Amino acid sequence: MSCFALFAYEADIRFGFDEAAVLTLLPNYNIYMELSAASTTFVTTGRNALQKKILSLLRRIEYATPGNKQAWYDTFVSQQHLAKFLAIYPKRVDDLGSTGSTASSPSVSASEASGFVGGGYGKFGKRRTGVHSSEHDIEDVFHEWANMTGFLCALGSVWLPVKNRPG
Repeated sequence: MSCFALFAYEADIRFGFDEAAVLTLLPNYNIYMELSAASTTFVTTGRNALQKKILSLLRRIEYATPGNKQAWYDTFVSQQHLAKFLAIYPKRVDDLGSTGSTASSPSVSASEASGFVGGGYGKFGKRRTGVHSSEHDIEDVFHEWANMTGFLCALGSVWLPVKNRPG
C-alpha cells in the first residue's frame, strides 16, 4: 500500500502543485492518495475494515490505465486457477483416497494440486511455515479465492467502455 503513497509523492515532486498536470499523468491520483492513507488505519480498524475500505476505493476508480488493467487480468488468471482447483477438491477428506484424486483430474495436474493444499501454494508465491492440516489449507485457498473475487468485482469497471460506465 505504501507504493501508492510513493507513486503520488513522485508525481507531487515532478509537477509541484500543478493539479492539472498531476491529474493528466495520474488520472486516479485522488484514489491512490486515499489508498495510501487507508493503509495506516489497519492498526486501529482491523483487517476486515481495511479490506472493505480498499474495495470501496477500487470501485471509485474512474480511469482505466495499463497498470490497473494488468493487475485485474493477473488476478483473474490466478483466481481462475484457484476456482478450477476448488471445483475438483473433494468434499470430504476420505474422498482423497491414498493416491489423491485431485492429481488424477484432467483439468488440474498433480504439481498444481500440490501447489495449493499442503504445498504452501507455491504457484502464488506464498510461503507457509509449520505443519497445517489440509482442512486449514483448503480454507486458506477458499478465502484467497473470495478475496480475489472481491478485488475483481471492485476493479471490474476498468474493463468497461467509457460510454457504459455508471456516473
